[in-house]
Amino acid sequence: PTQGVDIRYELRGVNVQRAGSCILPKDQLIQILRESADADIAIDAGKEAVVAKTGGGKFEMLSLDVDEFPDIPAFDDGGRYHE
Repeated sequence: PTQGVDIRYELRGVNVQRAGSCILPKDQLIQILRESADADIAIDAGKEAVVAKTGGGKFEMLSLDVDEFPDIPAFDDGGRYHE
């Protein structure tokens, strides 16, 4: 069976004003982050959409309901899965 792959990106200097969770299209977000020359990008996540705002524009992405996805398994500091 095929297993999904969880890809994570590290963003430094993030200022979180309201914590939360969202599921969104990673390819579209990566493209926005990669092509933006702005040092500041605001991301506002709603129930059905996520809006990324840069100095050069406003980008809307569809968001999926987090509750419809299984929890991500826990890993220890060595990267090993455990229950």
